[in-house]
Amino acid sequence: MEKKIKTSVKSLDYYGRGIADLPKKTFVRNSLPGEDIELVITKEHKSFDEGITTKLLKKSPKRVPSLCPYFPKCGGCDLRHLLYPDTIDYKINNIKSILKDYINDDTLINIYKSKNYGRNKITLKVSNKKIGFYEKSSHNLIEINACLNVKDSINKVLPYLKSLNIIDGEVLIRSNYVNKLLIAIKTNNKVDITPLKSLTNVEGIILNDKTIYKNDYFNDKVDDYIFKVSYKSFFQVNSYINGKIFNILKSELDTEKNVLDLCSGVGTLSILASTFSKKVYAIEINKSNYLDSLENKRMNKVENVDFLLGDAFTLLNDIDDKIDTIIIDPPRSGISKKGLQSILDYNCEKVIYISCNPITLRRDLAHLTKRYKLDKLFILDMFMYTYHAETVVVLERRK
Repeated sequence: MEKKIKTSVKSLDYYGRGIADLPKKTFVRNSLPGEDIELVITKEHKSFDEGITTKLLKKSPKRVPSLCPYFPKCGGCDLRHLLYPDTIDYKINNIKSILKDYINDDTLINIYKSKNYGRNKITLKVSNKKIGFYEKSSHNLIEINACLNVKDSINKVLPYLKSLNIIDGEVLIRSNYVNKLLIAIKTNNKVDITPLKSLTNVEGIILNDKTIYKNDYFNDKVDDYIFKVSYKSFFQVNSYINGKIFNILKSELDTEKNVLDLCSGVGTLSILASTFSKKVYAIEINKSNYLDSLENKRMNKVENVDFLLGDAFTLLNDIDDKIDTIIIDPPRSGISKKGLQSILDYNCEKVIYISCNPITLRRDLAHLTKRYKLDKLFILDMFMYTYHAETVVVLERRK
């Protein structure tokens, strides 16, 4: 029988978990500062434990009933027990705490809240015909009928998935600006896609990386730019916040200067930068992303962007031109030591670093701030009701 422990909660950690007032550091899901709780330990570690709240003995005045019936079991959200403005306050304090060594009273900090338009992408797990998300830190599947985090166009297709004869597997659904859908299925089962064909907004169905209906891509739009997005290419999941990143770049670029876009994806930022820069060089290692970027260059009638396929921190040494600004949007793991040194060696005027992981951003800033000063910090709520936040930092070369 699980041992139940009564304690109080002092604060929230980076992952939105309560920190329990116990001799051994214990992180507790579904708890808030100031609450008295009953908990059970779910995982034991050498230096800390993890737990989950089983009973609220004293509630925080900030706690609200979750609008999602699957919270907190479903692993998709962390902060559904807070009002949206309180989740923003949490994220601001979190980011400021993580980056405290690199910001001061002179640092310009801007906050961009999200709008409840929903994410344009979802990846669902299928286990024994049940469809949903895994419970946090487990492979226990929580079956869902809808997700409050995604666009209505995605939720409307979920009931059809149950009739596809998928017993075990995975289903990825993407939705574009006019609610066209791409559906990619991975399974060893024999799938019947007939129910999906009845939907007029299905732009393509892909089974085990093979296109079996219409296309493996659709076009999406940010501002006045059109982008080809293949089912497995990278594209920001929150179109509204993606537009805000565009606005940041518009204000930071110069039509008389050259830009280098590293880890350029399908070319969204490169093509935007082309309008506000003299010349853009863009490097991407993923072939699917790269091929999409070439098509995006053609569709947007852009002439002053060169797209290159390969390792960003190898090919950048082959660019025989003066670079004034570097834009980089790396994966969650951040920038390699080799990459950081390559950026420092370029010694350009400005670096614009877009990050989805403030922990690796902090690590990378330890190197970049040897030559650059963090001038501006933008915090963007790309992922509502999770602990995640997108950040954009503008680094200016020290004089």
